[in-house]
Amino acid sequence: MVTSEELIDLFTLRDCADDEVNAYVSALEVYIRATDDPVARRADYLRAIWRRIILRDDWALLADTEGVDDETLHANLRRTALYYVMKTIKGRAGYELATVEPQELAEAPSLDSLRGRFENVPEQRLRDLQADYGTEIGRVGEILQGYEPWLQQVYRLVIQDEDLEREAEEELDGGVSGASLLSADADDLQPEDDVLGEENFDEEEAADVAVDALTESSGNADIVMDD
Repeated sequence: MVTSEELIDLFTLRDCADDEVNAYVSALEVYIRATDDPVARRADYLRAIWRRIILRDDWALLADTEGVDDETLHANLRRTALYYVMKTIKGRAGYELATVEPQELAEAPSLDSLRGRFENVPEQRLRDLQADYGTEIGRVGEILQGYEPWLQQVYRLVIQDEDLEREAEEELDGGVSGASLLSADADDLQPEDDVLGEENFDEEEAADVAVDALTESSGNADIVMDD
């Protein structure tokens, strides 16, 4: 059986193109559903998800604003994984539990936590994995320290865009009565898609990725704020 942690690694330890960033939202949904996992390990992989969301984009490039007007800058920030995920989950039931404070991203999994996940892995390999997490944490720390204004601007854009969309919806719905809503054709109403429903993973693949992907990602990757 594929574990929650293996599935999250499959979603987040890959290079997501612009049209694949919903994988991070899928990872957060795995976290929300995995209520039976140990609390400490759930906290470990929630922090890992958000670190990898931040690492997905080139913040140095985004921060190079010479000759870039505000409109272009904001458009670039809206294309980040951080914007997409924060915008997508905002207001969704349950997702308020899937956020972290920026300082929490600096916490690495303990050896005890790694032993619980990788029961048959040698101790030295666990220490190597812990060091890989440390590398990931170090890179995120550099981003948080060096590009905090841009990260904060992403959050402001999420709030701003949500407010504008709400105002537009209120204007659009202003003339719609409750009776007309009730008269809608039931065939036109579709249940919300399950972000995990379209993903199928091979169990053996997940088991192989679980250990090796962490090490590979440490050399390749290029705050989250509550309301």
